[in-house]
Amino acid sequence: MRILFTLFLTLATTPIILAQCSGAADLIISQYVEGSSNNKCIEIYNGTGAVVDMSTYEIVLYSNGSSSAGTTIDLSGLGTLGDGSVYVICDDETTIFTADLVTTSSLWNGDDAIALVNNGTTIDVFGEIGVDPGSQWGSGSCGTQNATLVRDVTTMGTCPSPQTSGMFDPDAWADQCLAEDDVTGLGLPQTTVPVEFSNIEARRTDDGNVKVQWSTATEVNNDHFVVQHSYDGREFEDFARVEGAGTTYEEMTYSAEHSAPIKGINYYRIAQVDYDGTTSHSDIVSIQMSKALTLQLRPTIVENTLNYDVGNATAKMIIMSIDGSMYQEQYVDNQGQVDCSHLAPGLYTITVVTGTEAVTQRITKI
Repeated sequence: MRILFTLFLTLATTPIILAQCSGAADLIISQYVEGSSNNKCIEIYNGTGAVVDMSTYEIVLYSNGSSSAGTTIDLSGLGTLGDGSVYVICDDETTIFTADLVTTSSLWNGDDAIALVNNGTTIDVFGEIGVDPGSQWGSGSCGTQNATLVRDVTTMGTCPSPQTSGMFDPDAWADQCLAEDDVTGLGLPQTTVPVEFSNIEARRTDDGNVKVQWSTATEVNNDHFVVQHSYDGREFEDFARVEGAGTTYEEMTYSAEHSAPIKGINYYRIAQVDYDGTTSHSDIVSIQMSKALTLQLRPTIVENTLNYDVGNATAKMIIMSIDGSMYQEQYVDNQGQVDCSHLAPGLYTITVVTGTEAVTQRITKI
């Protein structure tokens, strides 16, 4: 008989951004803040799929409809920008956000065009160079004066196209038009989750091994996976390494085979490792392999004393609270009793382990 245990994982989506757009040819302007007083910020997003060296990048202002470049902000001091990340540049007297780079130069009002330039070539523009729109582009709830405009770069798919010429329409450019001094979402793509697991499963193979298979919905800067095994769901050991896909927004499927499962319950999880060594873990799945070791517990609702029967075996008994806050070990053989009077009320797992087998049952301490 083949036994399959599958766990579908759902990750929190707030405030963490699970995915960003991709496929951009170069950096783009992703958020614009024209707030009260000196609250002026611009956000630059990298959706290219690679780390970008900022040494050749500048922000150039074209004020009041001028076709001549005015204030220029050198971005080389920012170093590099990772894929799926942003930099935020603000006026040095901005009070509503802590920027990656501040400038003492006079920044924009609602009628000024802002160009993002790479090595002398304009690659994206907010506004329209050489055009004076009056006090602002747009009107009503989505104008460029006293407002924050947000481009959607936090949805999987192709990034918004850059604009370097033609009529500028704030409604078409922005996915969100926010009120003055509202910086919702500013800087958030830097909190990208490295890997979004979509499922993980453990299956018995025909030759008695266990095949662990998992899928990812997205990966950002993912170096590799380490597949881990445990007999008690608490202490894990590595048994396989699988290379990751780096950065991808397509579903990927991986697998590894465990040739030494124990008889009884086997627990598995995936450790994901970034290029910088940062590690995160999937949830845990388990699979029951055939066993000869037996465990009988009486009663299963315990006040002071728990009676056990492990047959003719000598085994390690692990008592662990469901929340993991209490853990103890002791060796037992044949039949006997365990003092539970010191345990706090609640649910506990009782696991007995020999060299090749493990059996787990639950009790309730009252």
